[in-house]
Amino acid sequence: MRPYPILLLPTILIFSACQNLSHHSSRETLPEPAQPAGQAYQCGDLRIAALADGDMMILVLPRGDLRLAPVVAASGARYADEVGNEFWDKGQKEALLSLEGGASLECKGTEAPSPWAEARRRGVRFRGVGQEPGWVVELDRGEAAGMRLLLDYGRHELRFPTTRQIRDEMSDTQYFIGETNQTRAELRVRREPCRDTMSGELFQTSAELRINAETLRGCGRYFSD
Repeated sequence: MRPYPILLLPTILIFSACQNLSHHSSRETLPEPAQPAGQAYQCGDLRIAALADGDMMILVLPRGDLRLAPVVAASGARYADEVGNEFWDKGQKEALLSLEGGASLECKGTEAPSPWAEARRRGVRFRGVGQEPGWVVELDRGEAAGMRLLLDYGRHELRFPTTRQIRDEMSDTQYFIGETNQTRAELRVRREPCRDTMSGELFQTSAELRINAETLRGCGRYFSD
């Protein structure tokens, strides 16, 4: 992957169906209070976090949060919802996880945090990931949200203090555009099923990242909209 920055491309044209939501601004927004990250578990290839919320259990997954209610269990603490998602805490940081009625996965507690739970705890608005080469994007909250990029498996980092946001109502797509003197990054987020090419995890949004002349594709999720 080429080092960044590369060259500055001209601004893309946005179709008339798009509505400009905000403009590049130096105004900063105050971060929301950090939320607890919960206990991390490794369930096969999937790392999740389990967070108690009163009697309920919140599971933080890459695809989104699951809010499960307590159900009767012969031992331990068991939580489920009406569509077949279930988390059975056996104690001693061991658990079973079933998603949408599928086969149970054995889960082991781990000290390594879930990156999705950490993003949620820090008040991130959106997080997206892609593979080959690996990349990560995180958006802050607010009308002129900052954007942080980790590129080429974390070898390069780009930060944009503010972004312009554009929404295309017809395709349920949002664009987040960050610019510096030498680099232009455009993140396109669309609400549509998206499967991670490495983990096989199913997400509810796709993410396309354009950095100057390069296009990267992946998946992601909103923590708030």
